[in-house]
Amino acid sequence: KISEARQKLLNLLRNPQNDMAVVEKSWQEYIALYLGLVFNANKSGENSPLRNLIPIHWTQSLTGKSTVNASDGIYELASMLINVAIWYMKHASSLAESGSTKATCYTSFYWIISITDIPFFEITSLTMDDAKDIHKSLRIAAGLFQFVKETYISALCAIDGSCKDTEQQILEAYRTQCLSEAEEVTIARAVELKHQSNIVGGLAYECSNHFQAAAKFLSSLNSNYIGKWQKYLTMKSVFYKACAYGHYSEILLQKDKCGDAIKVGQEALQLYNSMENSSREYLRCKGEGTAARVIDHQFYRKIGVIIKRNLDKATRENGFIYHQRLPAELPQFGLEAKFGIVQPEDVTQPTASDVWTDQIYASLDTHGYATKAAQKDSNEVKELPPVAEVTNKQQNQNRGDSLCIIS
Repeated sequence: KISEARQKLLNLLRNPQNDMAVVEKSWQEYIALYLGLVFNANKSGENSPLRNLIPIHWTQSLTGKSTVNASDGIYELASMLINVAIWYMKHASSLAESGSTKATCYTSFYWIISITDIPFFEITSLTMDDAKDIHKSLRIAAGLFQFVKETYISALCAIDGSCKDTEQQILEAYRTQCLSEAEEVTIARAVELKHQSNIVGGLAYECSNHFQAAAKFLSSLNSNYIGKWQKYLTMKSVFYKACAYGHYSEILLQKDKCGDAIKVGQEALQLYNSMENSSREYLRCKGEGTAARVIDHQFYRKIGVIIKRNLDKATRENGFIYHQRLPAELPQFGLEAKFGIVQPEDVTQPTASDVWTDQIYASLDTHGYATKAAQKDSNEVKELPPVAEVTNKQQNQNRGDSLCIIS
């Protein structure tokens, strides 16, 4: 029964376009069954006699087809929930692309799905229901990463390997990226609906800080594995900082601080222009998945127009009206995000299935399981074959105008 539930869930995770409610029901059913294999369902605080007898093999999102092997049921719980969380990221990406580009990823069985890079969201091509589902999906993903980190990682046995998905830094990076990209949905909508610059600028600055924090979580890990991902996060941080300064420039001009507005606008333009070199470095960087061509995206170009327009206006007004000197130092950023800050969704783990009775535990042949486990441990799985993920067949060859590219 556990094996059937597991296979059902893995089959659902192959398709990022599946319904969230269907996937949630499936992972809840599987986790409820598997919990009784790890913990004694009838004696609180006790482990199941099978917890350390079943070898578990998972690939990792950053290290390709090579596997991490462990004989700890908690590793299966953590890895499956991480996999579900990344499905939610990919589901958001699938909705964002809205049929305009091919969704690709690399998976292995028992698999982990590769990193999801979402260049920018384009609200004009999305229904509001889709935008809400994207936002919710990313919040659920963040909540799952947080739940795994807080619930299972401290109890997990020591596992060999570099850049494992169960490492706290990687879980935090994933969690923070999800929150940042959920905030991107809000920013894109605010820009499209021409909300006030203080709202857009404040949230963009917060979003920039979140992407920077996500990149910082990876700084102590092997750059051969995390280098591409870290460059992506840093690039996003720079872009939203440019966006924030570009909107703050307009606020300063409205306050008759034209010299400050020009200085801030120049900083915004410098940050924006630096994206071209950063993007080239990112595209050259080796790593799992395809690369997101950020600077070709129409939302990127739209923000560039806003930055240049505000700077040109401030320069022009200063020449005709204000005649203010530019400050030597960049003025302190004066906007605060009061709306749109994203928090992870709370995750409720199911209780262990009631199929785990005392009679079931008493009937377990732990000696037989231990013998089989020892035999399997002597022949560890080194690599696992890739699993074909269901992709969106409707695609637009013009990736510069695509809504999303998965990496």
